[in-house]
Amino acid sequence: MDPRTGHNRQKTLRRRTPLIVGVLLCAITVISLFTGAVRPVPGVRFELPGHWVYDSIVKAAFHIDGATANIDAEVPVSADPGDQVVQGGTNGYVVGGTRITQFGQSTLSVDGSSTPPSSTEIPVGIEATGGPYLVYRNAGQVVRLGDSAIVIPTGGPVGVPVVSTDGTMWLYRTHSGQICQLAKAATSVGACPGAVSGGHAGALTLVDDHPDFVDTTADDIRPVSATGLGTALPLGVAPSPNSVPAPNDVAGKVAILDQSKHQMYLVDPNQPAATPPVTINLPPSKGYDGPVSSGGAVAVVDQADNTLLTYGKDGKQLASMAIPSQAGPPRLTRGDDGRVYVDDYDGNDVFVVSPTGSVVNVPVAPSKNTPSPNQTPPTSPPPPAPNTGQQPPNQPVAPPRLAGPPAPPAPPAKRRPPPPAAPPPPPPPPAVPATPPGAPSSVSATAGVGSATVHWGAAADNRSPITQYRISWSGGSIDVPGGDRQATVSGLTNGTQYVLSVAAQNAVGVGPAVAANPVTPVDVAGAPTGLTATHDQSQGGVGYKVSWNTPNMHGGQFQHYLLTATGQPDQTVTIPFALVIYLTMPSGTLTFTVRAITTGADGRTLTGDAASTSVTPPKPAIQISRGSDSSSSACKAPSCAWVDVAMTGFDPNTSYTVMPYSGNGHNFSEPCKATTDSSGATPCNDIRYDVSGETVYVTVQTSNGTIESNHLTWT
Repeated sequence: MDPRTGHNRQKTLRRRTPLIVGVLLCAITVISLFTGAVRPVPGVRFELPGHWVYDSIVKAAFHIDGATANIDAEVPVSADPGDQVVQGGTNGYVVGGTRITQFGQSTLSVDGSSTPPSSTEIPVGIEATGGPYLVYRNAGQVVRLGDSAIVIPTGGPVGVPVVSTDGTMWLYRTHSGQICQLAKAATSVGACPGAVSGGHAGALTLVDDHPDFVDTTADDIRPVSATGLGTALPLGVAPSPNSVPAPNDVAGKVAILDQSKHQMYLVDPNQPAATPPVTINLPPSKGYDGPVSSGGAVAVVDQADNTLLTYGKDGKQLASMAIPSQAGPPRLTRGDDGRVYVDDYDGNDVFVVSPTGSVVNVPVAPSKNTPSPNQTPPTSPPPPAPNTGQQPPNQPVAPPRLAGPPAPPAPPAKRRPPPPAAPPPPPPPPAVPATPPGAPSSVSATAGVGSATVHWGAAADNRSPITQYRISWSGGSIDVPGGDRQATVSGLTNGTQYVLSVAAQNAVGVGPAVAANPVTPVDVAGAPTGLTATHDQSQGGVGYKVSWNTPNMHGGQFQHYLLTATGQPDQTVTIPFALVIYLTMPSGTLTFTVRAITTGADGRTLTGDAASTSVTPPKPAIQISRGSDSSSSACKAPSCAWVDVAMTGFDPNTSYTVMPYSGNGHNFSEPCKATTDSSGATPCNDIRYDVSGETVYVTVQTSNGTIESNHLTWT
């Protein structure tokens, strides 16, 4: 029964046909009248405002129309309690720790499943233009969901990202402090125009669809643009360093939740001096979830008693509603329609926060013992008043009877026959006996090196708990516990195709086996041999020469080499075929790592084993010594001699000036000019000296500073 209407759910739920589809069909019909043909319209985007939630009790995903608070679609899905649902243009995705299940929003049927990149981290789900996205913040990965999901490395752990309406995602790298862009449809992170000072805490937010960085260490806010960080404006408050801003503004203000002080601040970043911040004193609690903005209001959840609280832009409380306590915490999300949706852990109740801050509770799967709101529960008649022998109050008192003949006897009271006895309740139906389990769902396999990993969804236990799953293949089988949803089979032969199947077992027997897709294990390429790296200035000053020998490809199809130079900064180069390469890198000790990239028989890209070597380039140095005797009008024998200068490690093919000095710190001769060869070395022997007992040395000025020679006592 639907708790809002009292009608049977099977009659009220229907396959949703959005209005846009009807409009498109009409348009196609009109076109066909003129062209004489009707062609399918590819890539139709179903505009579905609202929110999907997964109800783990009835094993289905439900769509809630945020504007009407009605449930208007249902998709049976096998998933786990606490799984979240994100929606894109045409598909929805039930996201859990072990699998991502895709379903069509027009067909209301499951299309398939895939394995998430992390089974230990709950991602941040974002519904936005170009998405939907799953952001694994600690793993440093963004997954753009679609028919072919794309995993995009972020370059390290990130904070909660924000996405503007043009589809640009802004990422804050928490370790390096960089603020980077991920453009819509891009397959890699782009430019990082901003950088936050080291040791500063904070997070990104959107104000009027423009990214800003809230620095909770410096207590200021700075706009972010393609050219960097703008002028810092003071917040006007001093939040704790672990304070969190809402990802979107509240009517132009930034909501900042301070867990430590049990406060929330509403800061106007456009006029911080003219508009003082609003401070909201929250009830003392062990913690809060949020904040999340619905545009005109902000919502938080008190973790102490699972209470949803909403506040307006002026800081006044707008609503307070209790969330049913369950096995896990509720989830706050901002939908693509701007509303805030709060799901309880099991998906039984959804609370819709409107742009004005009002809250509507939408029961998704009510208990059978809960009466419908349209039904009036029966009431018991009031108990009879006790017989005390006294007249009830406010009742007229009968006058006393006068003496006289006795009153005639009252006629006997008519007794109603007793109601017929209720028939005995029917006997309970006989218990349905347990049977072997059903078939596992969504069985798939991926090949490894001499191994294969198979994934599956839970099978129906058919009234007897599943004790184990059996994975079988040509040549063997293994059993895993009933709670597992994946297993890795080792000891397989590389280059041989395998088909693995999964069957569930309970106390009654073994259920039907379901085969996964065929897989072919293949070994990765070995490490390149003979890897060497030298500081080489012979190629026009490029800096380093790296060479290696062809590794064993182990049956894989060679694609290219991947060379990584670890230094300041790191560089990664894709090399088609060459086994010798020259690189321009900054000075300093560098580590070069080379891998071969191959393709397996099943089309998988395989990264081979690595070979590494390190090299430290020579530093510029000058060595002087007494050369052969000489004399001139200013340099007298027998003390006069040439000063031999030997320079090494300098930039190749570069002109330098050598300046001589004596012990009194003054130059004693004309400078010597010399040009280095391709290895960065050169002599410079145009200097004479003749004062015995004095100290002699020379210097050379470079772009990295002054290089000074050894000091020589003249004899």
